[in-house]
Amino acid sequence: MVKFTALQAIQIFRTALLGVLPAVQLADIPWRRLDAYDEWDDIATVLYNALVIETLRGEFPEELWDDFKIPAYDMLLEDYGPYSWIEVLEHRGTSVCVFHALSTENEPFDQVEYRIVSPNGIPLSSELNTVAFDKAKFNLRLSENFESLLKSHT
Repeated sequence: MVKFTALQAIQIFRTALLGVLPAVQLADIPWRRLDAYDEWDDIATVLYNALVIETLRGEFPEELWDDFKIPAYDMLLEDYGPYSWIEVLEHRGTSVCVFHALSTENEPFDQVEYRIVSPNGIPLSSELNTVAFDKAKFNLRLSENFESLLKSHT
């Protein structure tokens, strides 16, 4: 069985976004952040769910799959605490950077958007920050609830 890391899952997701982009452009569906609408959001969300969330969920015992929760793609939450999340490893002191979405600066999907939260998952600001995709590192941070379920399962 192949073991996937958060980095690999996000890389696969980005590859899928780049792969679908020619078809999206032929269909005249706007995909850049300021122009995108529901059609693009639907496409990106389906790919994220299938290639990131389900890929990472598959790394855990099947009995725990329903308890493995990651925030939806490109959604701002008031509290990330109940969720496991993909952490963007940017040095921010005691705060944590939660993956939000991929965006475009120069090339398609060349930026990683993240939100800064407290260690218990409360957003410290409504702003999104970015880091270049090729500089980003990721880590899967499990929620306390899921971590305890995982420990009791083994």
